[in-house]
Amino acid sequence: PRPTLNTLEEFVKSADEANIHLNSIDKIKTLINECHTWNEKFEQMQQGEHYPFLSSYEQLYDQARHFHIDLEPLKLIEQTILQAPSWLEKTQTIFRRPDSNLTFIEMITPRISVAPKTITKKRQASKRITADGPINESFGILDDTIAKVLARDENDPKTVYKVYREATMKEIECLNEFRENNQKKRFDSSSTYCICEKAYSKKKCIEEKKLIRK
Repeated sequence: PRPTLNTLEEFVKSADEANIHLNSIDKIKTLINECHTWNEKFEQMQQGEHYPFLSSYEQLYDQARHFHIDLEPLKLIEQTILQAPSWLEKTQTIFRRPDSNLTFIEMITPRISVAPKTITKKRQASKRITADGPINESFGILDDTIAKVLARDENDPKTVYKVYREATMKEIECLNEFRENNQKKRFDSSSTYCICEKAYSKKKCIEEKKLIRK
């Protein structure tokens, strides 16, 4: 079994008290300092305002493996890394439609504009790219700000959360504007709704409401 950090510290303490000089003592002291620094990094990640990235856990875990020391947080980190793929798969199953080709990050990324639902299935399948960005399954253009932030090596959870929050608020504003425009169509008999794609008719509206209630 690998020695614990306490075991190494007790060994160094005993050697110092006995005035015994060993060539390996200095190396062990350096290793102890590195382990303490590692523990501090882990504590900072745990005490942060937001959950750390999986990649941060993986980097910390790889670093600790070179110490060959039984550090207490290693079990928690290893468990988190092993459970991550299963969690991601379950989450994708919840959010992804059966016929969807989107990645997980695309599914949860807010849109900077909302496209009407008049795009045909043929156009959906072609994954057409516009000058503004990829049209995401006939429902808006993805906000690429988040992807750009995630692509940076220096990104942190706080920055990603801030950018995602701002993108979400923009999407809400866009949806509200889209809804207001649809409501205005009630006063224009030549307009169509984004849901039923039929011209507005008070009689038809009443009939549809009755069908829904049934």
